[in-house]
Parts: sequence; structure tokens; C-alpha cells
Amino acid sequence: MSLYNSLTLDVQLFNEEEEPELYSAVIGFNELHNTVKEISSMDYYELFNAYKLKYPSDPIPLSNWKLFRLDHRVGEWYDEELKLTLISNLHKISHKAGLDKSTATQQTLKGLLDYFYTEDTKKDANKIFVYTLIPLNYNEMKNDNVRIVEHIPKEISDAITRHEIKKTKTP
Repeated sequence: MSLYNSLTLDVQLFNEEEEPELYSAVIGFNELHNTVKEISSMDYYELFNAYKLKYPSDPIPLSNWKLFRLDHRVGEWYDEELKLTLISNLHKISHKAGLDKSTATQQTLKGLLDYFYTEDTKKDANKIFVYTLIPLNYNEMKNDNVRIVEHIPKEISDAITRHEIKKTKTP
């Protein structure tokens, strides 16, 4: 099931019976999403006030909005929105960088590039490669993080250095 339904949070990811407070905030967030321009930069208190202003007869409690912002599914949506915003800014600044001589533009571009480089590095930091000729047991094969490959992955082959020593005749 997808995290997104169009541009909003997918309400099917949330259970109305088991998490009614969170569910009401998700519905409220989706209702606000089309009318509030900078919704992805709002904290839970700002969401509470925006919803209360738009729907004064049916406010969602502040505690529900806090629960909403603390939920990992909502956090993933916000992270994705942030990433899209940063990528857009990176493209805008990179086009501008060659044309203006502003130090601020250059520093912002460097900061964004460093951010993305660090994020990619973090993803790969937890990769562990194990090369073995011994077959895996049943439990090892069923682990979610195990991937059996027939060929050496590029990450490993790039790291391998092959040395050949040629024997020369000594006089």
C-alpha cells in the first residue's frame, strides 16, 4: 500500500478503530492540504490553529495533532516533502550559481550538495557484504536483509584489487 494518495496522506494506512485520534488528524490534514500552501513546514501547533480557524465548529484537539506529527508514517511523508523541496532548490540554485557571484548562493549550493551526499552515504553505511561458499541455513535464507546473488556486486568488485606477480628468470 502506498504512503501517498495523490499528494496527501493515504488514510487507508491508518486504522480508525485502533487509532481514532490519529485518524481524525490525518483526515483533518488532508482537508487542510489543498488550502494551506506551506503545510509541509507547519508544526503541530500551527496545524491545530489552521484547522481550528477553518473548521471552528469541529476542532481537532492539539494532542491529536502532536500524535499525528510523532507518527512514523507521517514523518516519512514530511521527509519526502522535504527532500523534494531541497531537490527543487538545488536545481534552482545550480542554474543560478554560474551566473551570479554571490557567496551566499555558492554556500547554499555547497550545503545542499553536502546534505545529499551525506544522506546517500548514510544509506550505504549499514550495508554488510558477506561472501561465502558455505550454503546458508533455513533461518539465514529467510532473513529480510539477506540477498543471494550469483555474481559479485559492483560495490565489491570495485573495491577488489587484483595483483599478478610474474616470475622472472634470475640469471
